[in-house]
Amino acid sequence: MSFCSDKGDNILQELLNRLKGDLCLAGITNSKLAACWGISPSGVSDVFKGRRQMRFSYLSTSLALLNKGTKTEREFISRYVKVAKPKNRREIMEYLSLRGDFNSLKVIVDQEKESKTGINREWSNVYELIHKRFTEKVELLEFYNLMREKNKKTSCLEMKVLIDLLLCQLLYQTGNHNLISDKMDEIQNNIKEISNEFIEKTFVLRLKEAEAVLLLRDGSVVEARKKCNEILSVCQLNPYYVLPNAMAYFKLGESYIFENYEKSKKYLLKAYEILEDLTYVGVEEKKKMFQYTLSFLKIYHAKELDTLNEIHPAEIAFLKIRQGFKKEAEQMLIKLKKESGTLTPIQTVYLAMAQDNKRLMEEAHENLLRKGDIFYSQMTKIYLGLY
Repeated sequence: MSFCSDKGDNILQELLNRLKGDLCLAGITNSKLAACWGISPSGVSDVFKGRRQMRFSYLSTSLALLNKGTKTEREFISRYVKVAKPKNRREIMEYLSLRGDFNSLKVIVDQEKESKTGINREWSNVYELIHKRFTEKVELLEFYNLMREKNKKTSCLEMKVLIDLLLCQLLYQTGNHNLISDKMDEIQNNIKEISNEFIEKTFVLRLKEAEAVLLLRDGSVVEARKKCNEILSVCQLNPYYVLPNAMAYFKLGESYIFENYEKSKKYLLKAYEILEDLTYVGVEEKKKMFQYTLSFLKIYHAKELDTLNEIHPAEIAFLKIRQGFKKEAEQMLIKLKKESGTLTPIQTVYLAMAQDNKRLMEEAHENLLRKGDIFYSQMTKIYLGLY
């Protein structure tokens, strides 16, 4: 029995032949593939002969073993998607979103919006929003509301879980860490109900990222690092998980900010390096965040200040404080408050330092604790002599 339709026969067989050739050149045997795919060596042979379905998980695992980069992967996937079953097309959308290949994601999203399979149309609507988030300038609150509205119209389990994960991400990006904790157990239990092994694994990875963020903010630094290392172990085997890989290095670097300058710097630079070639708007925001954090690290430790690159206005004020220009820093922060309407808890810390204002520092400390940000409350504790 052939798993290729008459129309897709030549396309798929050509893909299989090229993939087999590339794997042979790389010294990757059927036995090694069998171990990676989770089937027998004879099953691998059947796949390449067209007698057994080439599942997307087999293709993505093979591409990870070859590790030839985005261009090669895009060529293989663009051919495969022409003959892929609806289930595999759903997996491709998730793969591309984690790969950071949002141009290719848009192509398949547009195709699946016209799919004869209702569940694929539902998935395409959610991934269309993910594409929007990374390719357009969208305010976090606006995107949060868009996701909430989409959740009301979504019926399938996988997309409800994905939306919950994205909503959690938006909440911790806006500093509302306490609102997420109650949701985590529910998400974890729902992921266990997902029957698609590929999707289950990628959603577990997304969940681990959220857990790492919460653990770090909660001051559970060792546990946060452990969670980041779990993500990095998965990404090492699956180099196409570009965005989770970068975020894990970023959170790992952040976890060392107050205690180890060199380690923190190394991981923050690694996070930036992973995303360096991606130029989508949403990715640029992440890269800017990495640079801001690196600048904070250098200012906090008063090291390599001549190499400061991207600096948030608040961190410029922090630098002025460290250099002894407190009045100038105070004026900058007051201006920032007028422009944005409020200061974040950390920016309030800077203002308290600029004014030598213990009462304001205590207020900033309470705000950090209220938001569940135990990690950055280390700054206020040191200033208030609570350590």
